Amino acid sequence: MLVAISIPIFNAQLKKAKYAVDEANARSIYAEMVADYLANGSTGQSTKFKIDGTVSKGTASVVTVTEGDGATNKYNFNGMTTVTFTTGTSTTYPKVTVTACDENDNKDVVFGEGSAATD
Repeated sequence: MLVAISIPIFNAQLKKAKYAVDEANARSIYAEMVADYLANGSTGQSTKFKIDGTVSKGTASVVTVTEGDGATNKYNFNGMTTVTFTTGTSTTYPKVTVTACDENDNKDVVFGEGSAATD
């Protein structure tokens, strides 16, 4: 009886953890985008900074971020969310949008809203 009750609870907690991992990875990539943006001033991202890969709900994926010095970081996404990466320009900060990032598909999180001139 206890096993029958605990399995759905365990599955729900596992799903929440996967959402949290996807959001944390998106936040880490955003931090790298901002660091590159700030290092290169108002010109936006350096030509050596790259984000390779896409994150779509329903598909597990790996996103590779290549820094200006050639160092790379890989982020594993569980496919629980859709993530959109928008690079910075001379007037806007980089932005990362995590869509449908909870178990009810009703929460979006945006990192980096605002203009460079006002924030």
